[in-house]
Amino acid sequence: EKFVFSPGLYFGYGINGLDRSKLSLGDGLQYNGQSLDPDLQKLGNQQYFDFGSGFVIYNRSLWLGAAFHHLNRPNMSILNETARLPTKMTIHGGARISLYHGMRTMAKTSYLTPSFIYRVQGPISQLDMGVNYHIDPVSVGLWYRGKPFDKNITGGINSDAMVFTMGLYLSKFTVGYSYDFSVSKLSTASGGAHEV
Repeated sequence: EKFVFSPGLYFGYGINGLDRSKLSLGDGLQYNGQSLDPDLQKLGNQQYFDFGSGFVIYNRSLWLGAAFHHLNRPNMSILNETARLPTKMTIHGGARISLYHGMRTMAKTSYLTPSFIYRVQGPISQLDMGVNYHIDPVSVGLWYRGKPFDKNITGGINSDAMVFTMGLYLSKFTVGYSYDFSVSKLSTASGGAHEV
């Protein structure tokens, strides 16, 4: 019944750049492959250090966590300028709700797991939320994915998809299937996506 708190840190180092010798620019076709674009000489490699942190707090029936990436907002520019990567924040949580209501003699354990994950980086955000129903060893669920805090062009909620999930949890392996059905007004003809 006790809560567990688990914090974490991550560190990274990267190089962002282009190989100028492999570029073919339009004006270079006129001058024996040599471009006269002054920005071409600015192209180079940008080396950067990156770090972030996060945590999860949980017990047998509840969990809540957060992660913060790019806390130092590393410079990603390859033009010898400043182009800082925005900090990314992710918050997730959920619960496991038993459904036996005191009848522990049921042959199968059944429970609901409502949960969510919210991501934001700069002006871009996304919320996934849903619920799974488990009756061992089978799970089915329904999820929503969208941007409910952003308004679309018509002033409505910016929704992306409804997701149906199924899973089979056995002692040696797990098999899962999901179907994403687009509810966005921009992509109603896509027909959805299957994943196994």
